[in-house]
Amino acid sequence: TMTINKNPAIPGEVIQVKVTPKDGYYLASDGLQATCASAILEPEFVKNEDGAQTFTFEMPAGKVTLKANYIEEKSIEGNKLAVAFTSVNGYMGEYNSSEKVLTIDKAGLETGVTVKMDGKAVAPWMLDFSSSKETVAVVSDTGKISTKQKGKAVITAALKKDDSKKISFTVTVKENVLISDLTVKIRKPDYGT
Repeated sequence: TMTINKNPAIPGEVIQVKVTPKDGYYLASDGLQATCASAILEPEFVKNEDGAQTFTFEMPAGKVTLKANYIEEKSIEGNKLAVAFTSVNGYMGEYNSSEKVLTIDKAGLETGVTVKMDGKAVAPWMLDFSSSKETVAVVSDTGKISTKQKGKAVITAALKKDDSKKISFTVTVKENVLISDLTVKIRKPDYGT
C-alpha cells in the first residue's frame, strides 16, 4: 500500500509518501519511482519504520505518477557483501578495504555507506545498521554515518531477514573538533524599537 500526506498537493510543497509492502515482499532497491512531465523527480528515502519505507520529494507543477517496485523476500540471494562510501556535504573519508577501516579526519564530519551484495546495491530499508560505540559514530537507517568524537567504532549492516549475512567495518575518527574550528555569531537582540 502507498499513502501520501497531501492530496491534492500544491507545487513547492514537500510530499511524504509511505510505502508498506505486503508480507513476504520488500520494496526493491529502485524503490519508489515518481514521474512528471515537467520535472525529474528523485524521491529521497528518509526512514524505515515497522516494515514501511517513507520517502519525500518536492511537488512540481503538473501531475505526478508514483510507482513502487517490489521483490519477494526469497529472491534476495547472494553471499558476498561489500561496502562503498558516498560523500555527505562534500566529505567522504578514506577507506582501506583490506583492513576494513574507514578513517575520518575529525569529529563532526559525515559520510554515507552503501552495502552491495554480489556487486548489486542493497536498499537501506533491507538492512539493520548498528554502531558498537555511538559516542564515537552513529549510523542512521539510511546509512549516513555521523562522527561524534575521536576514537573507534564498529559499524555493522545486516540483512533484516537473514542477519547471518552482514558486514562490519571500523570507523576511526582521528581528532575531535577544536574550539578554534567553531564560529560563533552573536546578534544584538531586537527589542522592537
